[in-house]
Formats: sequence, C-alpha cells, structure tokens
Amino acid sequence: MTSKTTDDAREPDALPTGRWYLAGALLVVEYVLALYVFDSERLPIGQHSAAFGVIGKSMPLVMVTMTATLLIGGGPSDSEKAKIVAAFREPRRTWPLFAGHVLAYAVSLGVTIFVFNAGLEVTQPWLWVALWAASAICSFLLLVAAVVPGAAIRPLAKPVARAVGVGLVVGTLALFAGAATSVLWRPMSRLTVEIVAFLLDLTGHEVVSIPDEFIVGTPTYEVFVDEACSGYEGIGLITVMLGFYLFSFRKSLRFPNALLLLPIGMSLIWIANSVRIAALISVGTWISPKAAEGGFHYAAGWLLFCIITLGLVAVSRQSGWFAVDTPRGKGSFRTPEGAFLLPLLFLIATSLVTGLFSTDFDYLYPLRVATPLIPLWLFRSYYVGLLSPWSWTPVLIGFAVFVLWVALEPPASPEDAAVIPSALTEMPTAVAALWLLARVLGSVVVVPVAEELAFRGYLLRRLIDADFTAVSPKHFTVASFVVSSVAFGALHGRWLAGILAGMIYAAAQYRRGEISDAIVAHMVTNALLAAYVVIFGHWAFW
Repeated sequence: MTSKTTDDAREPDALPTGRWYLAGALLVVEYVLALYVFDSERLPIGQHSAAFGVIGKSMPLVMVTMTATLLIGGGPSDSEKAKIVAAFREPRRTWPLFAGHVLAYAVSLGVTIFVFNAGLEVTQPWLWVALWAASAICSFLLLVAAVVPGAAIRPLAKPVARAVGVGLVVGTLALFAGAATSVLWRPMSRLTVEIVAFLLDLTGHEVVSIPDEFIVGTPTYEVFVDEACSGYEGIGLITVMLGFYLFSFRKSLRFPNALLLLPIGMSLIWIANSVRIAALISVGTWISPKAAEGGFHYAAGWLLFCIITLGLVAVSRQSGWFAVDTPRGKGSFRTPEGAFLLPLLFLIATSLVTGLFSTDFDYLYPLRVATPLIPLWLFRSYYVGLLSPWSWTPVLIGFAVFVLWVALEPPASPEDAAVIPSALTEMPTAVAALWLLARVLGSVVVVPVAEELAFRGYLLRRLIDADFTAVSPKHFTVASFVVSSVAFGALHGRWLAGILAGMIYAAAQYRRGEISDAIVAHMVTNALLAAYVVIFGHWAFW
C-alpha cells in the first residue's frame, strides 16, 4: 500500500484547514448568487429613507479597508499566535454551524427575491427589510463561528483590531488618492471607450463607438463612460495600496524589481475596468438591461479591485524575483487540502462568474481554463509525489468510460445541439479558434486534474479519516466509494453516467493506489469526447 504525502501533511498537529476552504467556497458561491438577485434600486422603502443610501456610499470604504487590512495589517504577536493555534487545533463539531449558515443564507436570499421586486407592494416594508438584514447577519455570524473557535476570539481580537485600524487609515488615503486623480477622467474615458469597443468587436457583433462623446455599446444597448467609469479611481486606489505594501514589506522585497508591481497593478486595474464595461454591455445586450444596471454593475468593479490587489501581493510573495525569502520546496504551503481542493474551487467559482455574462453560450470559457492554473502552479510541489510509472490500464479504463458516457447520453434537442456551432460561426475566425482550443484544453487537461484531485485525491480519503493524507489511495470502504461517486455525478448533472464514471475512476485508483491513474483515465475519456464532439459535430456533449 502506498500513500503519497508530504512531511508537513503528516504532522499530527496540523491546522484543520478543510473548513476554511469550505467557508471560502461558500462565500464565493453565495456572493455570486446575491450579486445576481440583489438590486438596491428596488428597495421597497428606498423612497422613504436615506439609510440605505448612506450604506451604499460607505461600501467603497468598507471594501478598500478590508483589502488594505488583508494587505498591510499586522499579524498577531508570538504569544497571541500560540494561543490562536492551540484553539484552532482543538477538535470540535462544526457541521451544525455550517448547516445553520446555509439555512440562514437561504432565508436571506428568499426574502431578497420576494421583497426586492419592482412590481411588488408589501405592507410593513421595514419588517421585511429587518428580517432580510437579520438573516444575513445571522448567516455571517454562523459562518464565522464555524471557522473560528470560541477560544481563539479573545487572542484574535487585538491583532484584528490593529490590522483593521491600519487598513482603515490606508483605505481612506487610497480613496482620497482615487478621487485626486479625477483630472485624468477625460483622456482615460476616451481610451477606455476604444478598449471596450475592441473587446466587443471580438464577439463578432456590430459595435457602436463614439470616443469623443464617450459612448460605446451595441445598436441595442450602449453606455456613457463617465467620470466614475473611466478607470482613474482604480488607478489611484491601487497605486496607494501597493505603495504602502512596498513600504511595509520593504525588508522582504527585492528592489528595484518590486517597483514593477506599481505599473503592473495600474495596467491590470485599467484593463479590468474595460473588461467590466464590456461585460456590462454584453449583459445588457444579450441578457437583460436590468441585470446589467443592477447590483452586478456596481459590485463587479470592487470585486475586481480586491482580486487584482491581493492577487498581485500573493504572487509577489511567492516569486523569488520580487521577494527575498520565498518559501521553497514541499513545505512552502502547509495546507494539503488546498493542493487537492483549490483547483476545482477556482474552476467552479469562475464558472459561476462567467455564467452571469452568458445565456446559452459561455463566451468567457477560456477564463475557466486559466484560473485553476493558479493553484496548480502554487501547489506544484505537492503533485510531484503523485506521479507514477506509466500503465496502459488507465487508458483502457478511460476508453470504457467514454463508451459508457456516449451510450447513456440522452438525445439532444436541435436547439441545444446548435448553440455552440452557431456561436462559433458568428465569431471572427481567430477568436472562434481560440475559444475552441481553450475548450479542448480545459476538457482534456484542466478539468480532469481538478476534479480527480478533489474527488479521488481528497474526498474519497477524507470520508475515511480526517487526516486524509495518511489514508492510502488503495484504501477501500463502501461509504467513501459510494458517497464520492454520487457527489461526482451530482456535479456533472448526468446522475447515472456521472456516478458510474466516478466509480470506475475510483477503481482505477484502487488498482495500484495511484491518484494519477484516475487522472489519466479521466483525461482519456474527455479527450475521446472532445474528438467525438469536434470531428462528428455532437456538440451537445459539451
């Protein structure tokens, strides 16, 4: 029996990071759902109270403060850290708290869908809004309680307060800097219009672009790129944020190399703003103008700002070109759960976000291929131990699953079968080829690796023991075999074919105790499906 583990993963006192990843996954999914259904302009009491207007205006400060806190805020002292670690290592049952969190969130979402409806007249609107707010707060507190043990709250309070204080100061200065760059809005708006028009042109649809009047869009939906949408504010914000980061961590960064983070950050934030506007126009044109002008339009900009700022810092801390002392080797990450779960979580999160911009055809599918590569690269040292000698058996198993999948696929309607070829026909040839290449690479390489790491590498063993890295990939139990296969089938929507495929991939792993055998089998299945789709035109399989 063999078990591919790292020395760090075997430590008996390793922190229970699995619940952190679960909380992160829940937050991503719930944020996207809330973004889709919430629109503050449809508040049933909006015309009678300025309270929500004040809350809305304060959100930029909240978002920037949170980002600055994570970016620059100081950590706990050694004594505080010891108490916190000890509290987190204490075993405790958290599933009731997670269940309560999901239930409270469901209540909050249900009230949101019911009350925040433009055509609905409700009696006692304040009561409904209070129920909405209470369920949302309760959901948040239950999630915090599930992740943070009670014994860790007191030693965490001081470092968190210090970090938030620093974040508030830096965030306020960053907002002022963003406002101070307002003189740039006219030339930047003109450039933004041209970039957005270029991005829209890639879709093959007719584009309306009047740079001198700051107007861009399509014949059915166009926008005016005003001062707030030009991108200048984001440039000011990220410049101050990264400037404080460079100063605060100057002893651990390589100069002048680290100074490149400033132009990189400014460029990324400006490009991201253009992508956001292009996405807004796409949603308004092909989905719904109300959806484009609702909560998504406002929140997407701040979400991109947080992702780019924190992402740049994370990359710089792991890059030997930017940082002096970068973690190396297998001990660079002490969270084996991340190595097995994050690729799939990145894939699912990206799918949810791109789904907001799509109806039947996902034009942004290449992003699904790109984002899981981030954790796969960061945790690459973990995967070296998963490689095994070549065997033809996984190839044969993958072929068998392909035959099974095709046999169990229900007949597709002509409308469903025509979605992808119709969309590809409307695209410029180069863009269509790029999309098709990304679809094949994602299906054949990225998806099998991400799914097998999560379902066979993690879940199959986690259902046997909390310390899943100590469980051999050959260890069979009926419960883990069935539950992990059912979960795999649920993810794919094709219940029977998915469950059977999950069971067969698990059998591939059991044969030699090699996770890579399940990955190879899955890759072969998807490669054959991709060839079947492209060569014979059975697009419904995608």
